Amino acid sequence: MKQKLWAQGMAGGADAASRREMQMQARLKAEAATLAERRLALHRLDMDMERIAHSIEQDIKESAASPREHRLLVAEFGMLDAQLTELGRLLESLSADADAAAAAVEPEALLRFGEAFAEDESELELIKREVGDLKLRLGMDLESPTLALPDMEKIARYVRETVEKLRSALDFYVTGTKLLGQDIQYALALVGKAIQGYTLKPREVRTLRRSGKDLLTLIPTIIILILPLSPVGHVLVFSFIQRYFPDFFPSTFTERRQNLLKMYEEVEKVEQKGDDEDTDDALEKLRKKFIATLTNTDA
Repeated sequence: MKQKLWAQGMAGGADAASRREMQMQARLKAEAATLAERRLALHRLDMDMERIAHSIEQDIKESAASPREHRLLVAEFGMLDAQLTELGRLLESLSADADAAAAAVEPEALLRFGEAFAEDESELELIKREVGDLKLRLGMDLESPTLALPDMEKIARYVRETVEKLRSALDFYVTGTKLLGQDIQYALALVGKAIQGYTLKPREVRTLRRSGKDLLTLIPTIIILILPLSPVGHVLVFSFIQRYFPDFFPSTFTERRQNLLKMYEEVEKVEQKGDDEDTDDALEKLRKKFIATLTNTDA
């Protein structure tokens, strides 16, 4: 009985030792795979350093920068290159340690290898940041074929917003020009009536004065329109001047006149639909909106 228990204990101990050995081997394989990734990263950094050296050489030949700036670039490149060389030696040493640890399969060997590997990883990340910063200052990332693709969703949203602003700006100009043409026609008709002896009413006199003022202020408006600005830029200029100099532009190029025109057009559309209760409700809403617009504009 004792011999049987002793044999079972020996078998259990052997199984535990076998499991520990398998765990150590698995850990070594994982760290060996990560070490291979570090070698690949180091190889990429070497390639980046070659490109940086070529870029600095071209910059020295073609740039008008001061010699001091060139010396600083060369000194920084030399420091990074020395760090990479030392890191390469450390990686080779780690490879040898990994082989020794794999052969020994001892906890102390694994511990030493893990500590050295952690130091190597942190130094590699530091050098990668420094190399990336140097590439950015040299403008190399702008020419890199591996540069990340732009966000197409943001580009599409920007295009949609720009098209909408352009459409709004074009509608603003067209509506203002149409209103100005109608005002001029009406003003000429009033002048014709006055010449024939017709006495203008106060409202018609105010309309005639407004049309005359619009014609005078049309000149600076045309000058602004022919400036080399985008339609969106013109709208921004108009908005700024209307806010601080409300009488600078023709009244037809103001939000008040154009909003009133849109409301009149909405009223006409509603009246064409009929005289039912829905139409009355719609007209009442437009009336309130009309009064609110006048109040906000006059305030």
